[in-house]
Amino acid sequence: MNEYRVVGASGIGSLLPPGVAAVEAVGAVAPDALTPSEEAYVARAVEKRRLEFARGRSCVRRAMAVLGVEPIVVPNDDAGAPVWPPGLVGSITHCRDYCCAAVTRADGRLATIGIDAELLQPIEARTRELILREPEQRQVDALDSSVPWAAVVFSAKEALYKACYPLVRRWIDFHDVELRLDPAGRFEVEWKIDLALPSPIAGRFCLDGGRVIAVVVVERD
Repeated sequence: MNEYRVVGASGIGSLLPPGVAAVEAVGAVAPDALTPSEEAYVARAVEKRRLEFARGRSCVRRAMAVLGVEPIVVPNDDAGAPVWPPGLVGSITHCRDYCCAAVTRADGRLATIGIDAELLQPIEARTRELILREPEQRQVDALDSSVPWAAVVFSAKEALYKACYPLVRRWIDFHDVELRLDPAGRFEVEWKIDLALPSPIAGRFCLDGGRVIAVVVVERD
């Protein structure tokens, strides 16, 4: 099935707080036309990247419409992160055959949001070392081996980075945080570096078919 759909109560919709509009693109759905500035941003990108970018922006505009906001351009900064217009905060994610954008008004209780979707598949040992701290490695080794929990940790940390980058505007390494995973669908992340951010930060995840989807929100003080 190739379609855009407004997120309901299942999948990523079960993880999002009230007031967040989300739209997902499933399968090889055709993207909307890009604006000239968006076309310029991906002009030298390979076709796969161009399609991911275009589907992401298509989801963004549809999510804005759900909020009753006139769709406008969301550019990327030099680090490749979306630059949300005044009055909105949001996040975009994509993996094979899936894309989603979540958007909410900036005048609510949420300061920022991060979403991430990844294929639920094993991660090779060398990459696991880059993603997981030793306590995290011991934790996932003790869990049900039928689930590639390292992929869940990876997705959770990616969602955290997407949520926190707009607040600190700096690179955050995988080993800069330590994650405690609840297999029931929750996690907490504790900072191992000095940042002016809450610690721990809580998040949620779900296993959605062949994907893991993670969400982190940071509330205003």
